[in-house]
This record gives sequence, C-alpha cells and structure tokens, in this order.
Amino acid sequence: MTDTIICVASGPSITKKQIDLVRESGLFTICVNRTFELLPNCDAIFACDIRWWYEYYELTQSHSPKSKLYTIAGIADHFYKKRSKGQNIVQLDYESGIGLGKHKLIHGGNSGYMAVNLAYLLGAKKIILIGYDHQHTNGKRHWHSDYDKKKFPYNADNIDRMKDNFEGLAHDLINEGIDIVNCSIETALETPRRSTLEKEI
Repeated sequence: MTDTIICVASGPSITKKQIDLVRESGLFTICVNRTFELLPNCDAIFACDIRWWYEYYELTQSHSPKSKLYTIAGIADHFYKKRSKGQNIVQLDYESGIGLGKHKLIHGGNSGYMAVNLAYLLGAKKIILIGYDHQHTNGKRHWHSDYDKKKFPYNADNIDRMKDNFEGLAHDLINEGIDIVNCSIETALETPRRSTLEKEI
C-alpha cells in the first residue's frame, strides 16, 4: 500500500484540473460516493448508505469495474439479500461516534469522514483531501446535482456538525503523526493544514 492516499469527496469546488492531477499522480485514490464518476477505475469507492448502493451499484460496475468497493458492516449483506448481487462489496467493522478508529471505522456522520478513516486503516502516512468543502460552496452541496430528497432525505444538511466532527478526526490523525492536508479549493475546515495538489503530489 502506498504511503500517500488521496481522498476525493464530492464538494462543489472540485475542478477538472484537480481531477486530472489526481489521475496523473498514480497515487492510491479513494472516491466518496458519486465522485468515482469523475475518476473511472479509481482504486477504491466508499459509500455507507444502503440507499446509495441501491441507486448506484450498477453504475459502479459499468463505469469503474476495477475499483474496489467498500462500505460498513451490514450494508453489503442487506444489499445482497435484496438484490442477489454485491458480493464484491467489502464490509468494514465500525462503531458509532466520532474520533479516529484505529482498528475499525468510526462513523462520524458521513462517508467522507469514514473514507479518511479507511485511508488510515489502509496504512496511509499522508492523506490528501480534495472536495472536502464542508460548506455549501456558491449555494451548491456537491459537484453534481442534489440527490432526490425522496430517496435521500439527508443531503449534506448539517454542515456545522460535519465540520466539527471532521476537524476532531483531523486533530486525532495529526496526533498519530499522520500528515493530513486539505487541498480543497474552497473549504470551511480550519484543520487540517491547507495546501495545493501541485505542491503535495
């Protein structure tokens, strides 16, 4: 496993230039939720919502068949029981709460948080973030259109809680000696340190 992992969330500040830099870097990349659509066959796709897997599993298979799929314990079993597919989704043990999970994922309230915890569990010594806006940048919640509220009732609504939880995770990672750096172009996060992809990769 590479010492450096890039986590790509779905904040609206992501640019094509950033996506091209990530692709050209050859670094291990975890895409959060629909962001795999920007990076075909990224190394890993992480999503924790069963409703998301109902909606997007088939697209992961046609669009990014080489990507390794990750979710939290119970989700893949549920999906397989309902759809008789999804055997290729890796389930990870987790617990609720906030903080850094050193042996299993901590939920933290959203998939972007857990993707960073996954990077740590995969052995990353440096974690680079893009698309971690943690705000509604220019009134948008994601780089893509909003999710259908009927299917996804929670749609990056509580950004203050997301910000507080993530900053706590970042502090824990820093205390563990992990170099975590936020290369998102727009972000509400005050921790971790800020930089650019050009400097960090």
